[in-house]
Amino acid sequence: MKSKKLHLLLLTLFGSACLLATASARTLSAVYFRPPAGAPEKVQATHSKGTIEVLLPRMNLSIPVKIPAGDLVLRITLEPVPTGAEIPAGAPTITIPAAWTDVILLFSVNPKDPAFPFSVTPLNASAASFKPGEIIVFNRTDATIGAKLGDEGFKLTAGATTKVNLSKAPEGDYPMHFGYIPAGETEARPLANSTYRNQPTLRQILFILPEPTRQVPRIWSVAVHPPQPEEPASAVAPR
Repeated sequence: MKSKKLHLLLLTLFGSACLLATASARTLSAVYFRPPAGAPEKVQATHSKGTIEVLLPRMNLSIPVKIPAGDLVLRITLEPVPTGAEIPAGAPTITIPAAWTDVILLFSVNPKDPAFPFSVTPLNASAASFKPGEIIVFNRTDATIGAKLGDEGFKLTAGATTKVNLSKAPEGDYPMHFGYIPAGETEARPLANSTYRNQPTLRQILFILPEPTRQVPRIWSVAVHPPQPEEPASAVAPR
C-alpha cells in the first residue's frame, strides 16, 4: 500500500513539474510586415548559447519557439554563422530582457541598408505587458498619424509607438478613421475611413508603413494569440 501511495505521489509531483516547466517556457515568434519581392523567409538569431532559426511569415506570426532564460542579445544574420567565425559587421543586434517571457520580433523593410534590408523591433508580448483587448500601434513613416477607433483616439508622430486599450468596449463593429500629415506639411489628409471588428479577448499589432510605390502610408495588422510553443529552438554549439 505504501508503495502505491509513493508511486502516486511521485506521479503527481512529476506532473506538476511538467506543468510548471510548460508554463514558464519563454517563447519567440516573428512576422515580416509587407516584405518586398525576394525578401528572406527566415533568418538566424545567434546568442551566447547557440542559434535560433526564425521563420518570417507575411500574414501571421510564426509558430513560437522556445528561447533560453535570462538576458539575451540576439545577432540577426541571413545565413548560419559557422562556429568560431565572426558575426558579419552591421548585423542587427536585439536585446531581450530576462523579464520578457514572450517575445515577438517585428520585421519591416529598411531599404537604406543593402546588407540587411530590414529593421527588427522586439516587442514584449508577455501576458502582464500586452493584455487582451490592447492594440500596439507602430508608426514607421515620416508622417504624423491621427486616428480614432470607436471612442479611442490617438496621435503618433513619425516613428512613434502607442498602445490602445479596447478591452472595455463590447465586441462588435466600430467606426475607424485614420488621417496623416506628410512630413514638412501642416494639412491633414484622409488615410482610412471604415469599420473594424473589436474583439476584447484578442491582442493586435498594427503597423503604419511607408508605401514604396506611392506617398500614402499603408496600414497593416496581425492578431496575437496566446503563445503555445510547438517546437524547440534549433541550437548549435555556443559560439
